[in-house]
Amino acid sequence: MRIPFRAEPSVLAALRRVGRTEDVQWSPSATRVALAGYTTNCVLLLDVRVETAGEPPQIDVSGGLEVTSASFDHPHGLSWIDEHTLVVANRYARVVIVELPREPAAPGQVAVEPVGFIGGDSRDLVKYPGSVSAFPIGLGLVEILVCNNHVHHVSRHLVDRRDAYAVHASESLVSAGLQLPDGVAHSRSGRWIAVSNHDANCTFVYRNDERLHDASAPDGVLRGVRFPHGVVFTPDERWILAADADAPVVYAYTSADGTWDGERQPVSSIQIIADAAYERGRFMPGEGGPKGIDLTPDGTLLVATCEEDRLVFFDMRPALGSVAAASPSTGDAAEAERARLFMLRYLGAARSRMDAATAAVRRSSERELELLLSSRWWRLTTPLRELSASLRYNAIRARHRLRRFV
Repeated sequence: MRIPFRAEPSVLAALRRVGRTEDVQWSPSATRVALAGYTTNCVLLLDVRVETAGEPPQIDVSGGLEVTSASFDHPHGLSWIDEHTLVVANRYARVVIVELPREPAAPGQVAVEPVGFIGGDSRDLVKYPGSVSAFPIGLGLVEILVCNNHVHHVSRHLVDRRDAYAVHASESLVSAGLQLPDGVAHSRSGRWIAVSNHDANCTFVYRNDERLHDASAPDGVLRGVRFPHGVVFTPDERWILAADADAPVVYAYTSADGTWDGERQPVSSIQIIADAAYERGRFMPGEGGPKGIDLTPDGTLLVATCEEDRLVFFDMRPALGSVAAASPSTGDAAEAERARLFMLRYLGAARSRMDAATAAVRRSSERELELLLSSRWWRLTTPLRELSASLRYNAIRARHRLRRFV
């Protein structure tokens, strides 16, 4: 199922230069691939042309544009907002949004300036950002999820493209049970979120609705993987693929109806990385296997990467069958309705957090009062309080009688 690709010399040279890779992402049109150059502080942009008329499909890779920025510091995660806009998560810096050249990726290097930032303010809750997932919800608004690796939580950010990518809301979305979240993905509809739980050796799946909050337990748990990294849903949401950074394989999990409640074991595994490349990269546990993975929008072609095998293509049709999703509703009305539903989720989540905070304050106050009433100091001073209350009462009665007399 692995498909060899034809590439110009400039592409092969750029792949050699990019060094250790982490995430990889198809552009929305599946005509571009972006690779995160973790140690070289660049994003490698490649043009990909796929011809599916024959068997196996023919893949031509051209370009090899190395995108650099002063804001890049160990780029780990990538996610496209649209065909020319990319979110880049830097392990030792902020999450940045960059606009890429609109022309095909000619060989060479280009420096870009970010058009947006997440993490410049402590209220953004971003620290050691790793993988990211961007989901346009409509009306210029984008939901961005960030794995904050070493502080063990996933944050959620509402970004407004029409307001210079301003961050209008940030929250710690989930953290309970997470031990180094290392990959995150929205499903096609945005109804589900998958988070690879690296040190807990599993992947968590959550319903992305107004009930989701920082202490939520996952709705589903995918087991059977040693050190999960990249994770992706098929377009019809009936499959989830999880890359094992500790093995040369990607595991496939299935749900007949696209509902991900409960625990699951993989139904199959697909060897993605060649044995020789895997052995070269396996210098410690959690290394050697695939890191980033992504599917084309029709779910037929998988792209994967790791340091020793930096660009891998797989035909997924034999393993998954037809996974194309129904065409989403389009037009201004559909976009407005999608944005409305997501905003209701944000408002519902904010209301739940406010109610929880109010209840917590009430419980704290009641506990403090209980401790006060049971304290030795309170018992010893009871006679003084009773005497003080009696004196105040007598004084009030005296003033009242004096007013009646006058």
